Amino acid sequence: MAENKDKNEELNSSEMMVDKKRRSVTKAGMVAPVVLTLASKSALGVGWDGGRCSISGNMSGNASHPDEGQCEGCTPGYWKNHASSWPPPYAPADCNAGMAGGSGNCKKTATVDGEYDPNTGTKFADASIGFAAGFRGTSTQDNTSMIILIEDVSNNWTLHAHAVAALLNSVAGINYGNTQQDILNWWKDTTISDEDLKNRYASLNERVCPL
Repeated sequence: MAENKDKNEELNSSEMMVDKKRRSVTKAGMVAPVVLTLASKSALGVGWDGGRCSISGNMSGNASHPDEGQCEGCTPGYWKNHASSWPPPYAPADCNAGMAGGSGNCKKTATVDGEYDPNTGTKFADASIGFAAGFRGTSTQDNTSMIILIEDVSNNWTLHAHAVAALLNSVAGINYGNTQQDILNWWKDTTISDEDLKNRYASLNERVCPL
């Protein structure tokens, strides 16, 4: 009987050790993915310190930093229709032969609402504040940013339109979470495909617009 009791105690002790090891492995498995997720954020072009409204925070659904408030962004359609809201140093273009430029009713070609002057406004590939020429089919001869928003005038219009919106959002004084330099640098980053970049810009632009 004593021998059986000793064996039972041995088995119980062994089972407890196995159970502890299992729990330890389970905990390690739960922690590892979190570490990998945080480490992977540096590859997105914005560090974790960019906050929950940055591209890294936006893609992870990060709920920390509640003090940052609501993440914001305005779509290409908003910027197309609200020319008077464009923040400096960017300018939409002058609206001739009409009084509707401020409301966004001005068009690329002459209409009763007016016509945007293609010789005015910020060029998409402006050498100092625009997107770098030579990347993603962009040249110094490209249209102004407003003309790109109004009409499908590029080979990859959705990407170009969201790029314009992202650039304007970054300097509009809203809680966008990404800087003007972030937006311009991603454009030149050849490790990001056109499709991925379009989706990146769109995910930031298609949030709540406070303007």
